[in-house]
Amino acid sequence: MPRIIEKSVFEEMILTPIMANAPQRTIDKLNVYYLLLDASTPDLIDKLLPGYPISEFDGVYICDPNCDDWEINEILGFLKSYTNLTDEDVLKIHDEAYYGGNSAP
Repeated sequence: MPRIIEKSVFEEMILTPIMANAPQRTIDKLNVYYLLLDASTPDLIDKLLPGYPISEFDGVYICDPNCDDWEINEILGFLKSYTNLTDEDVLKIHDEAYYGGNSAP
């Protein structure tokens, strides 16, 4: 389950299809679980992701670090129900955010 997702990937591959296909309650929950960090939120970046390279041209969505297993499974259910993402796609999204596109070591 990706805890950090590049902004454009989150918005194009997750948020857009969920907004088009899911009930408003699901959209609201997703917006509670994920927070956008970009150049407009430098204090939050320093607090939540110290040292993470975010330029003014990109950003990341981070999953609430306090999500429990039930909430993580709920998010994964949203991805399976309302997007076309496969398990491999989710793993690739994770790897891109954490390892620059390379597979996990």
